Amino acid sequence: MSNPELKLIDIHVHVGLIGNKWPDMGYMSAWYRQQLTFKIFLLFAGIKAENVSDTILHDVIVRTIETSMMDKVVCLAMDPVYDNNGNKCEGASHFWVKMNTS
Repeated sequence: MSNPELKLIDIHVHVGLIGNKWPDMGYMSAWYRQQLTFKIFLLFAGIKAENVSDTILHDVIVRTIETSMMDKVVCLAMDPVYDNNGNKCEGASHFWVKMNTS
């Protein structure tokens, strides 16, 4: 028997952007986009490799969340690599996502 007052919450949802529209919010390197894991992600998301863009990724993420059975989700950020002085190491950061705090 289910309790209608209980909420379904997924606290571990990964999101990503390639950085073509919102480069300050996320990035996936060309190397990363050639990896099997990314190609499998595209397959499950129903996105053709030649159509990948920040707009498409955003729309697919939002549609997937809205059509899920979840009442709430927590989208996870992933920091880029930084050196000891706090400078971003561009070459070592193949994938990162910044959370929008506004």
